[in-house]
Amino acid sequence: RKMAQPTFQSYLPYTRDWILRLAILSILIYVQLLFSRFTRERGWIHDRTWHYIFQLEQYAIVSRLVLYTACKYLWRKIVVETSSTTFLTASDSSKKDVAIKSSLISFPPESFDDVWRSLFFIYLACSTCGIISIKLFFHGGEEASIIASILLVCFLSSVLLIAFVAPANLFFYLADCLFNGKVPRTPRSKLNRNRAIAKISCAMVAIMTIAAVIEARQLPQVEKVDVYLSKLPSRMDGLKIVQFTDIHVGPTVGTTFVKQLVEMARDLDPDLLVITGDLVDGSKEDHYKAIDPIVQLKPKFGIYFVTGNHEFINGYVDDWIEHLTSLGITPLRNSRVDIDGGFDLVGVEDWTAGRMGHEAPDLKKALAGRDPNKETILLAHQPKAISDAVEMDIGLQISGHVHGGQIFPFHFFAYLGNPFFAGHYRQVYGSRTQIYVSRGNRFWGPPMRLFAPPELTVITLRSTLRNR
Repeated sequence: RKMAQPTFQSYLPYTRDWILRLAILSILIYVQLLFSRFTRERGWIHDRTWHYIFQLEQYAIVSRLVLYTACKYLWRKIVVETSSTTFLTASDSSKKDVAIKSSLISFPPESFDDVWRSLFFIYLACSTCGIISIKLFFHGGEEASIIASILLVCFLSSVLLIAFVAPANLFFYLADCLFNGKVPRTPRSKLNRNRAIAKISCAMVAIMTIAAVIEARQLPQVEKVDVYLSKLPSRMDGLKIVQFTDIHVGPTVGTTFVKQLVEMARDLDPDLLVITGDLVDGSKEDHYKAIDPIVQLKPKFGIYFVTGNHEFINGYVDDWIEHLTSLGITPLRNSRVDIDGGFDLVGVEDWTAGRMGHEAPDLKKALAGRDPNKETILLAHQPKAISDAVEMDIGLQISGHVHGGQIFPFHFFAYLGNPFFAGHYRQVYGSRTQIYVSRGNRFWGPPMRLFAPPELTVITLRSTLRNR
């Protein structure tokens, strides 16, 4: 039996339905963003209780509106439209009950189909509820939570699955509209096409997820970089700076990794240790013990810290600044410090600070009264600070934030949004300013990295005042 040939007009009701859903979703997200702005303007976000409620509200909105819609879409494409009983009888009104029943889950499972449907349903439930569950139940502790890791892996792998399934289905949808029914097609051929898309997508995502988890669990690669600076005195030649960045201590990163990172840094024998933001994802009460091993390092010129966006987003930046200061780590918040008379080390707040009710990054304030003949090294979490660095004749900027994209294929979006993506860039915008952007020591959120391995950077300063 041949299937009725689709036309553009036959797709209009289906298209209008999805446009309406997206419009409602967009309106609700916009209302949520207005509420977020309202709470910030009134300073409620600085109160611990209000901030916790605010975060739960954000996670609930995302889980209910975005993730639920996405997982419902995956259930339809992976389960409903690949079931022969469902798909081949759905167009027959006399067999509508059979079609509906075949897409449901039977308990206890009666067949292999029931087993994999049950597992897929649990997987989607973890993807939908994982973020808010972590916030409620798995946000604290010295060590990484296995449950939190599993929930976040489910979440990110479901995003990858959509990235494969949606474009494939969109392609065939547009092809049907373009050819306007000129290509003969039967219900069985469409069912086979749906199954092929589902199987290939699931197989690719499974392989990518396993590879990403394995890559993320590896210790950082040591990246050694020589940076030549024109104003650096010859007596500072060979000074080694080790960079900690984007550790993201929280539900999926704990004390064990921090200790391993400290041991790796100790073997590098740094003269100076800099922490360029996103150190933690959580409160001081939950994670302060995981940070403490850092002070076991005793570099000659000390340990310095600048804020990242996650310190502000999580709402505990002042608590963490107080704790780090008590440990002997020096925060640079739009300020600078002289390093043995050889160069100025400058630190600015993250770009998120101003939007979260704190002092915005202010490089001019940090450099006020400096000696223009003295070399300057800037610590800034986000590479976008480079424009100010070039304007103020900074010799070197050290940044993180981008994670090298962290997960393929999202590298492309991170690359488009960050002209300075990863690695060492010289003569930025035709100036003498250089920037080094680290891929980060660990990962953010899901314990997954793909084609963006973590790194531990050691920068050796070289003076151009002596022969190379």
